[in-house]
Amino acid sequence: MKSLEDERDGFHPLWWRLLAVVAIGSACRECVYLWAGKITVVEAVVSGLISFATAIGLLWLVLYLVRRSVRSEQDRLRESLILLDIATAVGSTIELQKVLQVISRRTAQACDVHRCSIFLLEKDRILPLMSQRASGETDRIAWETFRRRTYTQTVDEIPILAQVLEDRLPLVLNSSALTALPGEWTQPFDVQSLMVVPLVTRDTVIGFMALDQVESKGFSRKQVNLAATIGSQAAAALENARLHQQTVDDNRKLKELDRLKSEIVANVSHELRSPLASIKAYTELLLDEAPAQKSDVYRGWLQVIDRETDLLTGLVNDSLGLSRLEAGRFELMREPLDLGALVREGVALLQVQARSRRVVIGVDASPDLPLLWADPELIRSMVRNLVGNAVKFSHDGGRVSIDVWGDAGLIKLSVQDEGVGIPEEAIPFLFTKFYRVPASTEVQGTGLGLALVKEAVAAHGGEIQVESTVGKGSRFVVSMPAGRAPPVEQD
Repeated sequence: MKSLEDERDGFHPLWWRLLAVVAIGSACRECVYLWAGKITVVEAVVSGLISFATAIGLLWLVLYLVRRSVRSEQDRLRESLILLDIATAVGSTIELQKVLQVISRRTAQACDVHRCSIFLLEKDRILPLMSQRASGETDRIAWETFRRRTYTQTVDEIPILAQVLEDRLPLVLNSSALTALPGEWTQPFDVQSLMVVPLVTRDTVIGFMALDQVESKGFSRKQVNLAATIGSQAAAALENARLHQQTVDDNRKLKELDRLKSEIVANVSHELRSPLASIKAYTELLLDEAPAQKSDVYRGWLQVIDRETDLLTGLVNDSLGLSRLEAGRFELMREPLDLGALVREGVALLQVQARSRRVVIGVDASPDLPLLWADPELIRSMVRNLVGNAVKFSHDGGRVSIDVWGDAGLIKLSVQDEGVGIPEEAIPFLFTKFYRVPASTEVQGTGLGLALVKEAVAAHGGEIQVESTVGKGSRFVVSMPAGRAPPVEQD
């Protein structure tokens, strides 16, 4: 059955019947007047036409009002069904990623746009979190590239966006106005027009939706109103999902911190036990046998105490240095350094450990090596950990090769051993705190050394790479910019 509002097939049959009744009634009335001799034929025709035209005009007016009323009710019903559909879909999950995906896809479909992207705010920083086409697809490569390029952008860097969020009203940008946005926001996606809808909940702007068209057809008032309505409902769902995700993440971090606390206590206790036992034993020997021993024996015992004390000092320094680096509280005290000389210094300190395993350490440093502008404490710790690990994981009678050279503004350090090697699946976890390669748990260590190395290298703007083959050995290569001292300010 046809609707009274159907505009595609003309009038509903009811309207034709009403017109027919009006026409017949008007004709009958004029015929009666004509038969009674009150009017002439011409007058009857003219009067009939006027009456019929008036009736048609009134019927058109009624039809227009009915159509507008029905259309308005249908729009409200459609909007309510869309909101109900989104609310039902969102209500089925509280996982942030799924909520983002559902809202962006359903909004794009409901508003008849090409794509809907959702951005949330973290203080003033813009976080691009989700982008979905109406079809449910995502331009994964373009979107991930966009996220990498814009992850540091803030609202203040994009004035028109800051204005939208301040006004809390949707804004439509046509093709000529898109220049107000950075190019990476529109060009990779072939955007021809864009609508920005603020997401406001509890009187706070938490982000915005960006709806785009890849065709030059713009946005209708109906699309803008619908997007604004969806945005006001979606904001609350997104905020609830984000709070849930934050709670889950906080709980996970607390559990991890508790686990790490227990693990570090166990590791440090184990590592401290042996050096302390040695110091205690040799100290007792010095006290008990003092009158009967010669000076060279004393010297040997004191050397053991000194070496074990150095191990304890290194362990404590590594733990403190790593925690300060991760917390961002380590202030780099840069000075010009000869990395080759620092490497030789570190190797000299590890010779006793190497000789006990008959491990030969070879150093090849380029004579024209540029100076490294870096923190000496961190660089010494880096060298000590890299070379110390190479010695520890070498086979008895093996060799450790150390190379230092300059390359295109970088200073590179390579430490290579011929030891047990590292399984490929373990390499991604090497620089994680307390991680120990399963096949090498018999070798003493806390699992802090490589984590500290990575943080120290990163603090100097460098990077570290690992190559390893099980049974043949491993190679660590550090690259750091040579740098230069900052200019001295003069009064």
